[in-house]
Amino acid sequence: MFKEDEKVHTLTSSGATNFRSSKLDFTRNKIRVISTWQRFLFEAWFHLLNCIFFVFISSIILEDTSNYNPYEEIFWIFVFCLFFSTLVRLGLGLRSKVKYFDLEKGTFCVANSFKKYPTVPIADIDRLYMIRFYHSTSNNSYNGYEFTLKTKSGDIYLLMCHSDGYAMKNEIKKLASVLAVPYEILRADEIYQEAIKD
Repeated sequence: MFKEDEKVHTLTSSGATNFRSSKLDFTRNKIRVISTWQRFLFEAWFHLLNCIFFVFISSIILEDTSNYNPYEEIFWIFVFCLFFSTLVRLGLGLRSKVKYFDLEKGTFCVANSFKKYPTVPIADIDRLYMIRFYHSTSNNSYNGYEFTLKTKSGDIYLLMCHSDGYAMKNEIKKLASVLAVPYEILRADEIYQEAIKD
């Protein structure tokens, strides 16, 4: 993947969340990438703000004595808030991909609401990568971690990207052990020499 003395970089353009948004679920013969409760709380925050907005606007409308039919306006505010919540749910739901390793069939599968990608035989997985990078926004700066896999044909699949490096390091080691695939833990913007295993 990286040549000797080449600068390490992230393999995808995805930004990291500043919380642990996903994790690996090792159950039976399938290893799934699933959402954490923090991700569901993040989405619930949007819905809570939407409800607060609805209550606030409704209270203003009800206090307005010149309004002859406040309930009709409240109804349309409710429709707007419901529409916004639906957009948030659909946006996050349609964007997220289902990713899992089927150990019985020996395949890695990726799909979302729009299409199903070709399955990848586990034997074709060349290496797992965890790359630490610095993520900066106008409000916050933190270290992000990208967990990807690379196939022997050169295809790259993002498994997860968040800021919990300790959890991700444990998961990449466990997954590499189960799949019998080598892994590398690297830092972005450093010169590639060899894998850092600890």
